Amino acid sequence: MKDIKCYSFQIVWATDQEIFIGRCSEFPEIEAFGSSRREAMVAIKERVEHKVNLQSHFFSSSNTPSVNEC
Repeated sequence: MKDIKCYSFQIVWATDQEIFIGRCSEFPEIEAFGSSRREAMVAIKERVEHKVNLQSHFFSSSNTPSVNEC
């Protein structure tokens, strides 16, 4: 599994939906939802980790988008 500690995560409160939304700057197309900040953070990290692992599986390391080392 790829390490995702270098990715930027944000949790915001959606007042109209009354739910927390987790986002990742490096993958703006991915969102995850939770009833608490913690739940949203766990969910977005799981989704990003899954996406990064899929990319690693389907692309060679030279073609895989990556984040610079922390």
